[in-house]
Amino acid sequence: MTATGAMIISCPTCSTRYTLDDASMGAHGRKVRCAKCSHVWWQTPATDTPPADDEDLVTEIRPSRPVKPARSAKKPPARRDRRALIGWGALALILAALGTGGVLGRGWIVAVWPPAALLYDTVGLPVEPAGTGLAFQGVRSEQLQENGAAVIHVEGQILNASDLVRAVPGVRVILRGSGPEPLGDQTIQAEPGELPPGAIAIFRHTLPAPEGVTEVTVTFVGG
Repeated sequence: MTATGAMIISCPTCSTRYTLDDASMGAHGRKVRCAKCSHVWWQTPATDTPPADDEDLVTEIRPSRPVKPARSAKKPPARRDRRALIGWGALALILAALGTGGVLGRGWIVAVWPPAALLYDTVGLPVEPAGTGLAFQGVRSEQLQENGAAVIHVEGQILNASDLVRAVPGVRVILRGSGPEPLGDQTIQAEPGELPPGAIAIFRHTLPAPEGVTEVTVTFVGG
């Protein structure tokens, strides 16, 4: 029984559900007919047996109003990747601060903040390898004795052979011997650190000379 004086019953044949008032049931129940499949059965409020004088009375019942399913709550939108947002925000700030320099000087920006390389590549501005447009010239090395110790003096020039202003990356001096592994290396910086087209930067450096050095090479850091 429900609290409103009605009960929910179900057709034994087609399982259609109905709402039936208690007042129409009587003390011992009564015959009812399914409005959907016309099946007739004896419906009782409890376990009473049908009386003989009521067997020919049939009450047709109507389906109960279907209960609407509760609407499911909307799922909250998926969170965006916070690291991606931070990265894009940082790049936007850099570009806003540097203006055109943020595009032309992206090699320097990537050197300071390496994750910017992926962001530049995503927006179609791939970062050129270090030293692009630059060329070494007049490079020479010499073994000397200073204060009784063997040293190697290295000097040379870097030419901007392109038609764009170029940032000068660090210069790596590598000492090699007869084996496959370097005997030593140091990174130095040429001056000035930025070259207009056709300009030259100069580097000079003296470093300790380990025993067995047979070759001195220079290259751009990151190149």
